[in-house]
Amino acid sequence: QWVFRQWDRIRHKRVIWRTCGQSDEPLERIMGALHRQGLEIVRYSPAERRYFERLGVFAGEDALIRFGKEPGEWHGWSGDEPFVANVTQDMRARGEWCGLSWYLAATEGVDARPGGYASESLPGGLGKLGYDEMRAYLRRARAYVYTGTHPASYTLGLIEALMTGIPVVSIGAQAWMGPHDLFEGHALARWSYENPYEARETLRDMLADPEAYAADSMAQRRAAIEAFGMDAVKAQWREFLGESAAGVAA
Repeated sequence: QWVFRQWDRIRHKRVIWRTCGQSDEPLERIMGALHRQGLEIVRYSPAERRYFERLGVFAGEDALIRFGKEPGEWHGWSGDEPFVANVTQDMRARGEWCGLSWYLAATEGVDARPGGYASESLPGGLGKLGYDEMRAYLRRARAYVYTGTHPASYTLGLIEALMTGIPVVSIGAQAWMGPHDLFEGHALARWSYENPYEARETLRDMLADPEAYAADSMAQRRAAIEAFGMDAVKAQWREFLGESAAGVAA
């Protein structure tokens, strides 16, 4: 809204809209008009093009650059403690926007200990975690369950879990609340299920036999670093920004 109202004042500059998983049809139409007038658009997921092009409202794309995370901060999964992790923001209150019913079914009868703001309202919830607490929590947990957040194609929490190396079980694209072709979490995780009861069986297997999933989990981490690692993402931004990035530190 701010960019649209101020466009005549700022259009002489290089203006870049960096998407973050919050776009919708009205916003795509508005930003598409500005894109035709010089606005540049950097997408955060290929699913945005897939979904909005199908609707005929895709605003455009000048680059696709993922969110970036530092692999040196997210690493060291051990799975020492046999519980299922999930980092959420008030899933109980946000309900199906965060896949509540699928989550409850997938973790029924399983030792699940979600963390994050208001997670204590869920069975086994630990409440809000500090930054270092959250990193240690992901390293210790034996498995992670991801439910997505509508309308984001993927979230930072998923990246952090993937990069830590914890085996991630994701909600399927059809079970996710939003349009299935806007979601990407199921493709980024190595295990995904439409049926929460099938997800629950895999979570139980992961808790019982972590060694059986360790190799695939490390392959998942390597793929996450390739897609979201800070070195790769910084290189993409430097290429896109060109001379504007000449003074950016390595």
